[in-house]
Amino acid sequence: MPFFDELGQKTKNATETVKLNNQISGGEKKVRALTEELGKACFELYKDAPPPELAALIAKIQEEQRMIDEYTEQVKRLKGIASCPRCGADVRIDAAFCNGCGNPMQSAPAPTPTPTPEEERPAFCSQCGAALAGGTAFCSACGAKV
Repeated sequence: MPFFDELGQKTKNATETVKLNNQISGGEKKVRALTEELGKACFELYKDAPPPELAALIAKIQEEQRMIDEYTEQVKRLKGIASCPRCGADVRIDAAFCNGCGNPMQSAPAPTPTPTPEEERPAFCSQCGAALAGGTAFCSACGAKV
């Protein structure tokens, strides 16, 4: 039965083709990931003193990173968030202390807690009575360890 033999061979070839194409696709993904990793390693290695053939590309990357950082800070300001100069944690702009490390922030008046229904009432600092955000290690108003 040549028809069925030929059909079986075509099916086998199609299956092998799919397997090989999957191997090719997987290999291409690995090459892209490794190339990206290599690029990051080269950037870190040469960012301060790039060879002439890489200087323009490194400068473009650094400029893009500066723009990303600037836009990130603008978004934070719009959301009322600042970065702690000591640990980099996000802190409310009006906070007197970082809620991550307790570092004093720029001088700001201590917030007064606003009463809420009992079931929604947040935890308060035992030192100053300021409302505490969930999961904080330090009070953002007085800097006391929670």
